[in-house]
Amino acid sequence: MQIARMYSPITYTKYSFDVLVKKYPDGFLSNFLFSKKPGDKVEIRGVFSTLPTDYQKNQVKNLGLIAGGTGITPFYQIIKKVLGDEEDTTKVWLLYANKSEEDILLKRELDLLALAYPDKFSVKYVVDRTDSKDWKGFKGYMNEKMVKESIPAPNEDVTVLVCGPDQMIAHVAGKKTEEYEQGRLEGVLKRAGFNERKVWKL
Repeated sequence: MQIARMYSPITYTKYSFDVLVKKYPDGFLSNFLFSKKPGDKVEIRGVFSTLPTDYQKNQVKNLGLIAGGTGITPFYQIIKKVLGDEEDTTKVWLLYANKSEEDILLKRELDLLALAYPDKFSVKYVVDRTDSKDWKGFKGYMNEKMVKESIPAPNEDVTVLVCGPDQMIAHVAGKKTEEYEQGRLEGVLKRAGFNERKVWKL
């Protein structure tokens, strides 16, 4: 039996790339990867694009990114590309949801980027639960209020990408079809006034 999963590199060069993998107790492939030692080999294939077109600088004025869990990985790649190009004036707005503070992947890296590029990058976090009195992000299930406070209002200059678990994507933007086509825009983004032409589900 062969098991395959798609992962998005968080960094890459001509000769190497880094992949962020979260280990789940019942995750067949994540446990397989975590069992490997330096020097062991695994088979990989790709590259596969999940976007309608490859990102080009200044393609949009405002790029809203809504991520859940490991859905941050393709977005981290986009964020680094935008911020690393001085000629790219795109502004990036990230709303990132997780079950708890401890589950937030790449938080230190994202916070540092927000500090380094305050005019180009904004990040806000959502957690299902927290007991911390110092937590400054949103708490609870993602809703229209959180979106409106994190991403510019719907207009022709705003494009939104959504990536995360199927249940999260369905809640935020509606289910993809059984053939993994985009499907109708529903959920939080529709109630917040967004048009399906400006929303893309990864």
